[in-house]
Amino acid sequence: MGSLRDFYGVQRRREKDPLVVALNLTGAAGWLALLASVLYIGKAKPEFARVFGFKFATTVRVNWDQASIDKSFTWLVVALVLGLISLLLNSARLRRKDDFFRVSPILLTASSVVGLFLWFYNFG
Repeated sequence: MGSLRDFYGVQRRREKDPLVVALNLTGAAGWLALLASVLYIGKAKPEFARVFGFKFATTVRVNWDQASIDKSFTWLVVALVLGLISLLLNSARLRRKDDFFRVSPILLTASSVVGLFLWFYNFG
């Protein structure tokens, strides 16, 4: 089987396309925003008493931390916006036969939407 160059003809793209660079950057930033949202949800969870908590009579937080929940919502919205921007950049890139639609922006947008639905279901 030949390479894509044999199938589609001569590849005239010499340098990196600015759309590809922007697509990579928005995708990476979107995944980092989604990770930040998950970390803030983990931080907001109520604490539970461990063995040393009973022995030394320490206090634990029994409610969800509202400030961390609000920050997680903000990061979910940022991840959704970056996912939508990367979808738009990817659709602007589809001009040649060998261009393909990336899966990462789709997964980022879908997971952000699911995260927002779950956020509204649990905290909204």
